[in-house]
Amino acid sequence: MTSTDGTARRGAGTVRAALLALMACTVPAGPGAAQAPLSANDWVAGTAPAPRTSSGWRPSDGVPPDAAQRRPPPARPDSRKPALNPDGTPVPTAPVAGNASAAPVTVTRLGQADADAAGLRSARSAGLPAALWDGATAAEVAQAIAGSAPRLPATQDLFDRFLTAQLAVPAREDLPDGALLLARVDRLLQMGNLPFARALLQSAGADDAGRFARMFDLDMLTGEDLRACGALARRPGLARDMAMRIYCLALNGDWGGAALTLEGAEPLGLVDPATAALLARFLDDSYSDVADTLPAPETVTPLVFHLHEAVGQPLATGPLPLIFAWSDLGPNGGWKARLEAAERLGRAGVLPPAQLAAIYTEQRPAASGGVWDRAAALQALTAAMNAGDIEAVAAAVPPALARFGEAGLAPHLARMVATGLPEPPPDGDGADGIVTLRLLAGLPVDAPEGTLPQLRWLVDVAAGTAHAGPAPNDPQGRAAALAAGVDPALAGAAPQPGSGLPALAAMADVDAGLDGDVDRAARGLRRLSELGYAATARQAAVELMILPQLSRAAE
Repeated sequence: MTSTDGTARRGAGTVRAALLALMACTVPAGPGAAQAPLSANDWVAGTAPAPRTSSGWRPSDGVPPDAAQRRPPPARPDSRKPALNPDGTPVPTAPVAGNASAAPVTVTRLGQADADAAGLRSARSAGLPAALWDGATAAEVAQAIAGSAPRLPATQDLFDRFLTAQLAVPAREDLPDGALLLARVDRLLQMGNLPFARALLQSAGADDAGRFARMFDLDMLTGEDLRACGALARRPGLARDMAMRIYCLALNGDWGGAALTLEGAEPLGLVDPATAALLARFLDDSYSDVADTLPAPETVTPLVFHLHEAVGQPLATGPLPLIFAWSDLGPNGGWKARLEAAERLGRAGVLPPAQLAAIYTEQRPAASGGVWDRAAALQALTAAMNAGDIEAVAAAVPPALARFGEAGLAPHLARMVATGLPEPPPDGDGADGIVTLRLLAGLPVDAPEGTLPQLRWLVDVAAGTAHAGPAPNDPQGRAAALAAGVDPALAGAAPQPGSGLPALAAMADVDAGLDGDVDRAARGLRRLSELGYAATARQAAVELMILPQLSRAAE
């Protein structure tokens, strides 16, 4: 065999081995999996899969199923049809715009409400119409508020509702936005009503320079200067004057910046000399060894008052406006100072009864006379009430009513204890005192048979069932005149829109009864009843009968 033949045999073996390997890869292992060999072109062999439905779509075939699933639902046809005239022609509509000029644009800051409409409760919950100031301008309302000074507890309560309710804003005209709110806050501050003033400012937001200045003053009086200066650090532009900025720079930790600012502001007249001297002592520890005292300031602002206290030269609050008395209620002062301040605020009707009672009962009286006697009388009465001893309560009421009545605090004693007094009152000497206190608190009472006839008549006046006839033991006709102003026929009237200014004038007439002008007071009571404030008128009539008698008894 030649070498050529061997080479051919080796090549044939190689080919057979390759074919065997190819067959092993292409032939299935199991007989069930055998299938016909595929053609090089499935479409020629006729074994290609059937085409999808949409692949054969033609314009005349409609929408393919898969395309219909992805198509958005058709819009509903507009069912509104144009109005037609009787002859079938469309009724012409107004044009969208009268001309091609740009429409005016109104810009309102989101989330910012009208500050003048801010309040602590809705008009409905305050028992007032939302349009209380209807028919008056904001300037007229602000002027009337500033000139009103109610003295009876009943008229004070109505006035407080006028100042703190959420009411419709009257026409401002030339008065800027927020000025009516500031007028309400300023009147509350003049009355010493710090809680309502603070809450009213918080409801409107202190992001305005005028509102922030008042909130800053309140924080100075209540020792919350850290909060005020924290707000000023975030928005320095709210500072009313340079003294405020210097104080807050120091309180926020920048003592060097405060001293440098004071050094530059004093020569320029940006801080008055008296306040500059106070700030210098506040900033410099070396003044702690100086024995001389600063002269009394001509004008006392809350910051000046606070600085005097910080440098160890506090000012007495007695000669200052009533709002400064709140600073004496803190724990740093003595109990007697807190009692005297609490009585000043309570007499003005601006201290909550629970807070007044808590101060009266802090400690046992250390002496007798004046405020100590009132504290002792209230403590004896509350102890009897807590023990549930009705006889002891009846015995403790007359001396307590006498002590508080002579100080002009009988209505506030009533608000502290009247809800805990027995009803109906027991027969005996204490019955008259219990009936009196419940009447002053505006609570219903069932007078026993032994009660004074005039008190029994006043119970009917308070309930709205008394007639204008003469009352017992009333030779001067005082009670009859007052009763004529609270005619029961007017009791069902609701407060009227636009009744704000007339009601303020009527309240001034009612308070004239405290000065002896009974006829004017009767006219004011009737006017209040006609305007829809019959409950206030009845309570004011009761107070006009009781309070002067307590004052005369004290004399």
